[in-house]
Amino acid sequence: MEMNTRIISHEFEYFAPNSIQETLILLDQHGSEAKIIAGGTDLVSQMKMGKHTPAYIIDIKRIKELQYIAGDMVLKIGAGNNLRGVMNFFLPASVPYAGLYESIRSIGKTQVLNMATIGGNLCNGSPKADTAPPLLTYDARIKLVSLKGERILALKDFHSGPNRTIMEANELMTEIQLDKLPKGTSSAFEKKARVGADISKITCAVTVVRDGDVCRSCRIALGAAAPVPMRAFQAESMLTGKIMNDALTEETSQQVAQEINPPTVGRTHPEYRRHLAAVMFKDGFRRAWQQAGGGK
Repeated sequence: MEMNTRIISHEFEYFAPNSIQETLILLDQHGSEAKIIAGGTDLVSQMKMGKHTPAYIIDIKRIKELQYIAGDMVLKIGAGNNLRGVMNFFLPASVPYAGLYESIRSIGKTQVLNMATIGGNLCNGSPKADTAPPLLTYDARIKLVSLKGERILALKDFHSGPNRTIMEANELMTEIQLDKLPKGTSSAFEKKARVGADISKITCAVTVVRDGDVCRSCRIALGAAAPVPMRAFQAESMLTGKIMNDALTEETSQQVAQEINPPTVGRTHPEYRRHLAAVMFKDGFRRAWQQAGGGK
């Protein structure tokens, strides 16, 4: 059985660069032997258990260039923002981005919210990352930079497998980008865990654009439901342009359950995850639908 001994037993060299440029130079020098640490809420635990034994640690916590939220038509979130800062930013006008606010709030632990960063939550590559489903429903993009340049890609293309991403060893995630959501948009996030603030068994995020009784668009994403955070594209297509009713919501929930690809190992049976996916979609959709209609 793996134990967290609270001791990091292997030696490593520690760097604390003051800029993105300094960080990129270090990554270029040390490549796959180095690990970026921002909040350390995941990496430190894995180092204590011997899952990661990097020769170099590059601490980017103090880099102010990564800590900002700005923009109008395109909202740009620095990857170095801690989760509490992101959650608080979306609180005053939380209806369109309620799903992201709720996903961070579900983490619950004060220490994690104050230390963990939104970029770190994504870069871990975990299919259970709480911020990934709502960001997927916003069609989020991410910016990756290296000494060779930068590239911007859709978040849906970032994760490549359980705890894996397409990010190269010499790259740094610097930014998450969200296009401004149209009028009549709302979102919601649902999470099932063993106890409050625990790692999720499954999560579901829904973003709805509503025009009266018509669903102009609906984006559905799930976490811990497949090898990577995923969109339920077929279920989404069932709602686009449709007049909403309970029967259609129920039919779509069954499609969501069929569309996921839950793991066959672990404490949660795949069929139970399918059941939860259907129920959580219905709950999340109904909340988002009501919020998009001003509570109606």
